[in-house]
Amino acid sequence: LATGQKALDEGALKSLPLIQSFIGSKSNFDAREFSKYEERIKGMDKRLNALKNSNPDQFAAYAEKHPEEVALTYVYNKQVNGMLRKVRAAANQVRANPDLSPAERKAQLKELVDSQNMIKRNLIGAFKQVEESY
Repeated sequence: LATGQKALDEGALKSLPLIQSFIGSKSNFDAREFSKYEERIKGMDKRLNALKNSNPDQFAAYAEKHPEEVALTYVYNKQVNGMLRKVRAAANQVRANPDLSPAERKAQLKELVDSQNMIKRNLIGAFKQVEESY
């Protein structure tokens, strides 16, 4: 470009195999937002479980001071180990199914990813609601 050559248009760039995976694929906002909460809640869950297993009295005192952490970890574990796990497993089955055409696979995966996003969006809303109430 600096030497006077014409710039490649986006369509030409997308046709290059290595660059194709970087251009045009938008990061999912719900997944990014959920990931932030997930990291925090996993830390809370680890702390709560360590207290629960090592010192039940200290756990009770901590849980009384920080009921939002108990609530957040409960909701997280219930949903992530429930519906979200089922939808993720279904998506993996679709990905591994050799009987599906690329178009069928893409359509089914889109539905499953949309379901995952809806679950994550609802969880984010629940997390925010719990945080605001404490």
